[in-house]
Amino acid sequence: MVRLKNRYILFEILYPTTPDNEQKLPRPLNSSVPKAKDYSRLNSILSLHRSSPNEITQKVILDLIRKSLEVYFGDFGSGVSSSTLQIKYFSNKTSNGIIKISRDYHRYANLCLTLINNILGYDVIIRVIKVSGTIKKSEECLVERNKIYMKNLLEMNRNSNSGNIVTLFNE
Repeated sequence: MVRLKNRYILFEILYPTTPDNEQKLPRPLNSSVPKAKDYSRLNSILSLHRSSPNEITQKVILDLIRKSLEVYFGDFGSGVSSSTLQIKYFSNKTSNGIIKISRDYHRYANLCLTLINNILGYDVIIRVIKVSGTIKKSEECLVERNKIYMKNLLEMNRNSNSGNIVTLFNE
């Protein structure tokens, strides 16, 4: 008996600052951070890493990836997506997710993720962070990235005079 081998794609959804997104998306964290014309490093990071709106769900992302596979790879892409594509994890709070796909086709899903630039009218950038053979390694990478991200944000906040960043995350 042959074991089915899969790949787990860890991705994040970034929300670039555009006039359309500014009107549709909730303000990141609080109203004092960030504005489109404010280019400090802290504000740039906070504006990109927003929470996803509640209407963006696993099903919406899965349907979008399947549609993208069909558009770019035709019937072959449609067959790939119907047989092995699953979303194992997606968090609206962190805008991170993990996709499971057969090892033979992970490059197709990777390509389609990077080509998606709009989800339900929101301008987005989907960045593939890691491709792994086990879901455990993907989860460990995600936890480690979030720790580093928070550490860097706190360090940048200490170096700037923009107030206490902990109050930004309490809303």
